[in-house]
Amino acid sequence: MKRALLATAALGVVLAGSIIGGALGPTLVKAGNVPLINTATTAVEPANLAAHLNALTQRVNQNIGQLAFLGTPFSTATGTSEQVAASYTLPPTLQSGVGWTGFILHQRCWGTRANNADVVTAKIYFGAQSQSLVITASAATAWDAESWTVINANAVNNTEFKMNNTAVAPAMTNAAGTDSISGGAVVMKCTITDGTSAAADGIVNGWYVEAIH
Repeated sequence: MKRALLATAALGVVLAGSIIGGALGPTLVKAGNVPLINTATTAVEPANLAAHLNALTQRVNQNIGQLAFLGTPFSTATGTSEQVAASYTLPPTLQSGVGWTGFILHQRCWGTRANNADVVTAKIYFGAQSQSLVITASAATAWDAESWTVINANAVNNTEFKMNNTAVAPAMTNAAGTDSISGGAVVMKCTITDGTSAAADGIVNGWYVEAIH
């Protein structure tokens, strides 16, 4: 009995500190709401040990924390078409089939623009929802953009966008959900569009996506 309990606890510690490799860099998996086993009321016998271990693994695999990040700053190439600085595609479920219900997905993107009079537009997306930030100041302007999405029953409940740059006051908008995460292929991304064809007019210094539960 004691060895079974120790094995369960050890597995939780190991999984809680696991690192998963991603396309944009390593992701630290943090444990959240890992259940404690009450020895006074719960018998962890060999017959039901697997169920306890699977339940613990699912809790750890909820992957609370960072999901993706931009490892290297992005600068626009020549051209005036929209350019993707960084993106992350949400899977229909988390590892071990754990759903997104109850999560808040936070995305943040920030950067600067060239010290000239060219117009630069930063834009962030949550699936079909998006918000743009047009930067027109004729100086090296710093900017940042965020989105907060509340998930209800694996469907987007509400997304709030916050756009800000040093030339104007912050702007916030709310959008009703239109994307179903359970259907898969919901993309969170940050893009830059140059108004004039000039390399490095728009720069993204950082970007990340995190899940909060």
